[in-house]
Amino acid sequence: MPKVALSLQAAKDKESDILSKLSKVQQASKTHKQQTKLNQQRHEWIEQLRSQRRDAKRLEEELRNLTESLNFVKEMEQAKAETDELANNTWFQVNGVRQLMTQLRSRNPER
Repeated sequence: MPKVALSLQAAKDKESDILSKLSKVQQASKTHKQQTKLNQQRHEWIEQLRSQRRDAKRLEEELRNLTESLNFVKEMEQAKAETDELANNTWFQVNGVRQLMTQLRSRNPER
């Protein structure tokens, strides 16, 4: 009978050892699953960051282009203002010449 007790005790020890190893494997599996989830989340964040950086670069380029076109529009407005001013000066001078011509016509030709 003692052999049966020994083998029963050995079986209990073996079962305890197996349960201990099973517990370690389950804990390692749980840790691995958590690590996998963290890695997936980290990967998603990295992709979001890259996407946001691409968007930021695109928006900066659009802003630069718009700024350049606005400067072009301002330059065109300035050129138009200068042209209008020159045209106004020209018509002012033409009107002055017309007034002189009117005065010369109304002047006595005998003088």
